[in-house]
Amino acid sequence: MANILVVDDEKQIRAVIVAYLKEEGHRVLEAENGMEALQTLEDHKVDLMILDRMMPMVSGEQVLKTLRDKDDSLPVILLTAKVTESDRVEGLDLGADDYVTKPFGNRELMARVRALLRRSGGTERAHLVHGSLSLTVETMACQVAGQEVKLTAKEFQLLHLLVLHPKRVFSRRELLERVFDEEAGVYDRTIDVHVKNIRKKLGSAGKLIQTVYGVGYRMGGE
Repeated sequence: MANILVVDDEKQIRAVIVAYLKEEGHRVLEAENGMEALQTLEDHKVDLMILDRMMPMVSGEQVLKTLRDKDDSLPVILLTAKVTESDRVEGLDLGADDYVTKPFGNRELMARVRALLRRSGGTERAHLVHGSLSLTVETMACQVAGQEVKLTAKEFQLLHLLVLHPKRVFSRRELLERVFDEEAGVYDRTIDVHVKNIRKKLGSAGKLIQTVYGVGYRMGGE
């Protein structure tokens, strides 16, 4: 599960990529132009960016150059209709980590996303251990002291986020935005209900999830 920014001025292409990414369990941010992309990078933690090379006003090339002047670590997949070898070389020289030509197969793009996240650590570690608790991201498996615990997809995403950042305090609002994105009918109380259910399923390990009164939750130690 990673935070992925999709930048493309073609709405239909964005929609298809976003749908496939969400199906893989990622949280997706969108931008329809370069200016919006740069602002999103300022406002949000992003683990990988899928960036269209040719856009009006601020191009993908300009976004990439601006990004690389500040951050050389964010993985970027560049999308383009340019297909020659010199175009690919130029794109990689600009700072892209991978280069995909349009039209592309969505299964291939998802495979490239997975590969790049693995190389960069952007999947935010495939296996996490915290005390007696262990999480395997790829299979969404949860174990306590070696015993399997059945969690729903949202429960797993919420627990994964807390385990990934131990001792960090997350507000209910931030947890809603990170786990539930912009789903309708979801309120702060939803987080409390999910935390209650997770604690119950984890048994004694449930005490690892600490309530920070008036704020939200954090993952403590045993």
